Amino acid sequence: MASLVRAGWSGRSGRCCLAAALASGILLLGSLTARAEDTAEKEPTAEQSAPQVDLDSLLKLPKSMRYDVERKGGATRGEWRERFVTLRGDLAREREVLETAKLSLEKAASGADAWTFSPAGIGNVTDSPVDYKLREKIRHGEAEVARLEHGLRELEVEANLAGVPEDWRR
Repeated sequence: MASLVRAGWSGRSGRCCLAAALASGILLLGSLTARAEDTAEKEPTAEQSAPQVDLDSLLKLPKSMRYDVERKGGATRGEWRERFVTLRGDLAREREVLETAKLSLEKAASGADAWTFSPAGIGNVTDSPVDYKLREKIRHGEAEVARLEHGLRELEVEANLAGVPEDWRR
């Protein structure tokens, strides 16, 4: 009662207002409950409208279907082919870049003077500023080709150990 006095609900008029508010809340709650019961009677529930299904059966594949994929060395036919095709494609592109760089270097060398000058005691200096970038590109290309060839050999060994057929490697 002390909390009602502090909240301003003291006296007869306060108690009447409080009683009226409580009564209207009870009536509202009753009408909502009745309305919910009416809609529940009119509409079938989810349990009544849908057939019962065992959830465990939904999480399993049908026994009549086979979904086995042939694997060798942990990879399928497509995965092995993709690995070989990707590596061989990279190797072919790098060889083309290397060949182009070598042809460019030959053209640059054919237009250069036959005489090269170098400081005394060092010997013949072959890297001139004109062809330095080409020589670096060739060195890089040769290293990359060697790396890719090594990777292809490793992939062949891995495929041999896994028993991968030849047609999976094309």
